[in-house]
This record gives sequence, C-alpha cells and structure tokens, in this order.
Amino acid sequence: MKKVYLGLFTLIIAGSASAQLMNKNLRSAQKIQNIGEVPAKAMHHLEKAVPFWQNHFDVPSDWVISNAGAAGTPPHTMGDWAITTDVNAIPVTALKPAGHTTAANGYALINSDAAGAGQTQNSMIVTAAAIDCSMKPNVSMIFEQSTRHYQELYYVVVSNDGGTTWTDFQVNTSQAVNTNSANPAIAQVNISSVAANQANVKVGFRYVGAYDWFWAVDDVKLVETDNYDLTATGYYWGVEGTWGARLPYYQTPIAQINPIHFAGIVENIGAMAQSDVTFNAAIVSAAYSGISPQGALNPNESDTFDIAATFQPAAAVASFTVTGGTTSGQTDANPLDNAAPALAFETTQTTFARDAQVVQAGSYNQGQGYEMGNIFDITANQTLTGVDVWVASTSTENCQIYGLLYTIDGSGNFVYAAPTALHTVTAGELGTMITLPLTSSYPLLAGNSYLLVVGSYGDGGATDDFVVGTSGISEAQTTFYLDGNENTGTWYYSTSTPMVRMNFNSSLSVTENAANVNVAVYPNPVVGEATIEVNGATASTISVVDLAGKVVYSSNVAEGTSKVSFSTTNFSAGVYTVNVATSAGTVTKKMVVKN
Repeated sequence: MKKVYLGLFTLIIAGSASAQLMNKNLRSAQKIQNIGEVPAKAMHHLEKAVPFWQNHFDVPSDWVISNAGAAGTPPHTMGDWAITTDVNAIPVTALKPAGHTTAANGYALINSDAAGAGQTQNSMIVTAAAIDCSMKPNVSMIFEQSTRHYQELYYVVVSNDGGTTWTDFQVNTSQAVNTNSANPAIAQVNISSVAANQANVKVGFRYVGAYDWFWAVDDVKLVETDNYDLTATGYYWGVEGTWGARLPYYQTPIAQINPIHFAGIVENIGAMAQSDVTFNAAIVSAAYSGISPQGALNPNESDTFDIAATFQPAAAVASFTVTGGTTSGQTDANPLDNAAPALAFETTQTTFARDAQVVQAGSYNQGQGYEMGNIFDITANQTLTGVDVWVASTSTENCQIYGLLYTIDGSGNFVYAAPTALHTVTAGELGTMITLPLTSSYPLLAGNSYLLVVGSYGDGGATDDFVVGTSGISEAQTTFYLDGNENTGTWYYSTSTPMVRMNFNSSLSVTENAANVNVAVYPNPVVGEATIEVNGATASTISVVDLAGKVVYSSNVAEGTSKVSFSTTNFSAGVYTVNVATSAGTVTKKMVVKN
C-alpha cells in the first residue's frame, strides 16, 4: 500500500536525544498492516436517563448523506457514508460481524480503506428531520461504534438552526494509531453547548480521512445529561529516564528496577464542571497507594491526574496488579466507569519488555524488508546477550529474521552496534516467543538509551514473510520502524508496541557455525556499491548468490579484519544471499539490492 504520513501523536516527549530526533526527518509509521488483532473490550455505560430521541438506522430516509466536494477543506474525492444491513461489510476481520445492538437492521458505514490510495473523504451523515430539545437544559448524544484508527478524524456534528450551520465535537481522540476499538464501543458526547433548550436541532457524524480505515455507527440516542459523570479512560505510567518519555515496562529485570510513576486519564462527560477531581492507584500486594491532588474538569474535558507517590518494586522477582480510579465530592451518575482497567506488570531476572505481554496484533511490510523495535532506558550497567521476539502465527515458515541493537549518538542518530545471526524461522516457532542470541554480548551503560529491533530482508513481496507480534501502545517517538523498501534510511515512529525485548540471560550462546566470525553487509539495502566486512576469521571466501542460485560475485578475504567493496550497478533489484565460508563454517547474510 502507498503510505500517508500523519502528524505527531498527542504525547510529546522531552529530553536532549529525543528532542534532536524529533527535529530530524522522522515521520510516523505507515498504515501498518496488522493481522488477527484482538479488539478492545467493550466499555459498559450505565444509562440512567431515558432517551428522549433515538434512531437505529433501520429507515435510511431518516438520514441525509453529503460531502464537501472537490472545493472542500479538506476536499472530498471518493468514499461516502452508506447505510447497510450487511454485518460483514466491516473491512477489518477482527471487528466483523458488526457488534452493534441493532446492526442487522442497519447501521452507517464509511470505508476509507476501500476508497483506496489517492482518495480523500470529508463526508457527513445527518438527521433529515429536526429534533426538539427546547425543554432539555442539558443534552448528551450516546451511540455505538466500531473503528480501526490510522490518521482519520472523527466528529459528532450538531446544528441548532436546522442544518444551516454545524458545530464539530471531535471524538475518539485517545485511540492509538493502528488499533481497533471495541465491537461495539459506546461513546457519549455532551452537546449541551449547541443543543440545550433548542427546538430545531439536527445531529450526525463527519469523517475526514485519506486512505485510512473505517467508521461504523449505530443506535444513536439523545438523553438529558447527568450533572455529574466522570470516566477513567486509562493510565499514563512508567519509568522516567534518559530518553525523556515516561516508558512503561511490563517486564523489568531486577538490575533495571526504578521508581514507577502513575497518572490517571479522566474525562468529564457530565453537565456540570467539577473542581475536586482526583485519581487514585493502589497495589495491594506491595502496600502501595497514591492519590493525585484535586483538579478541575469542565464538561467534555479530559486531563491527566498525576500521582506524586512513586512505586519502588523490591529487588526480587514478583508480579504486580494496579487498580485505580477517579473520585470527586459529587455522586457520580455512572460509577461503573470510574474505575480504570486493571494494569499488570512484573519484575524478572533477565527480561526487559515494553510490550503488554499478550499478543494483540502483528505488523509486517507485505513481504518487504523492515526493522521494528523499541527504545529502552538503561539505568545500571548490564550486559545484553539476546533479543526476544514474538513471531506471529501468520509469518511464513522459513522466513529469515535477525535482531539488532543500535546505540544513539549525540545528534540523535541510531548507530549500528550489535547484531544477532540470521535466523530461519521453523514451523514450530510460528506463534511463539523465540530468543535470538547476539553474536557477541554487548555491555549496556547506565545513563544511556538504546534502540533494540528485529528485522527481515523480506522475500520481495512473494508472501507476508515475517510478521512481528505487537501488544500495547507506545508513546510517539519511542517505538521505531525502518522500511527496507526505501533507500533513504528514514526512521518512522509507531504507536503500536512490537514484542521485541531485551534478554540479559548470561547462558545464551550462539549455536550456529562460525559463531566467532562477525559479518556485516552495508549499506543494506544497497544502491550502487556494497561493502562486506569480515571480523575475527581466518582466511575466508565471500560469494554472493541470486535467487536463482547463480553466483554473481566472489572474492577471497585475508585473515583478521578485512572488507571488500564492489559495484552492484549490474545486479538486478532483489534479494541476494551473502555466504562467507571460513574454516569454522559458513556465515550467511541477506543483501537487498535497489538499483
């Protein structure tokens, strides 16, 4: 698929290295293909108010569809809203059939993915008839929905003059890139600022996209807004280190234990402002508890409530569960959503993990080469010995992958540091976590940040090749992606967390032949000239073989550290195998040529 680059994620990080990176040509990741993603759990909303108006899209003439046209801002070129009874029209497998309560009777759907590359959407679907809200001093709109988010924008639209003018209320602002909603998700928007005490109200939905995913809505209701209704939507938690971001570690080796910060994200979906909102968190097994200072929240406002008390795990292997929620001095209309989802993490002997441990999705590059991994802050000297990675079950048997550690220089550039050997994935490794030992252990130094990735040279697009498991959400500029199909060396960031972990197990050893021989091929992909560097070998022979098995280049290398450079201008674009034969065995690498 073609790529559309989106703007910065809402959480912006600080710190010298990260700030330098953000000023470089880093862009956010592509519309990453994900396989078999588990949708989020549905949020249950306790509806105390009886709807005074509702619609289930069972009568299409109740709704009017329009778009901004070519002159719009942004323009609309293709892909309008439609009302359908096909519960399998959703374009994401994990979200079909549509789970809305009355989906079989009809629901509204806009499908940006189906419109394709180069097309843009700026389309509305609104009620045909006006709704009388003249006796309603506070009005909220509740609806069921499902979506997969990339860069599109979602709005509830409201008019109080019969559709002459419209006010946008943006929704789904906290959903991360390349993640699925619940099926269905329940949304509530306080529209009192436009609809309250008005007799000529129309409501609807507006979608702005450009080769994104989709939005499905159903079962729309207007209710009188409860005065006091808070909802806790999640945590902002983790360790604050050199990189400058608050990085959540779901597994932390004892040597890297540091104080953990917690904050809660709270939204006011009630009619009244509240001035005494707090968020509390507790870990019963560790006798930890903390509460934020009181803060104010206006209607339709969301904010982060930071807890000053940090949690310092003991220097032992253990598991922890955090419970938390929001409170105020008012009686909440729906206390069920005052509790944040439970959060679990653990301390370990040797594993350092940013991912949430339960595989949720799988990211890939449609059979082309790529690297993807996470930033880790190191606070105590420790020797890295391997890379753990979840190989998604949808990977191709016999795909070849590698792990790679990057250091970060003073300009914020990622610098090649320590590789693993190239590994061929077996059938038994599909759908499992595997360990790739480094060819040589590498000392990590306290006070530094490192990027750890897993990669593949791809198979030229013949299959999906390697699919890396993903789990959880990354803050922008803390998870990175390199597209091997480009030759610019541009790193993108992603907000989907790949299951790529540091392994400090001292017993790891490379079992492949020629374990003491290091071979580097660079640049990779190659344009014009390739260099092959051999370290630590006796005399060796280098051969480069194309996919048909033909040797297209060969050279002898002297004992010790040697390198050879050669032109690739006469090579066809594609994947080549580099064989370095030594007295200890043969080391194999992949090389991608992009002439």
